[in-house]
Amino acid sequence: MKQSMPVPVSCTLPQKNEGCIETLIQLKITLATGVVARVISIKGEFCLNIIRRSCHT
Repeated sequence: MKQSMPVPVSCTLPQKNEGCIETLIQLKITLATGVVARVISIKGEFCLNIIRRSCHT
């Protein structure tokens, strides 16, 4: 099973985007159970983009 890009733990998100971590956890659970919830997937992608912008590696 291919792992998705890990979320950097050292990363600090803007206050308004704190819900993104919870969304990404839900997204991982969703993918793990094989049930694709489109809304969570879209929000997850959005949050990953925010995270990538917030923490350049």
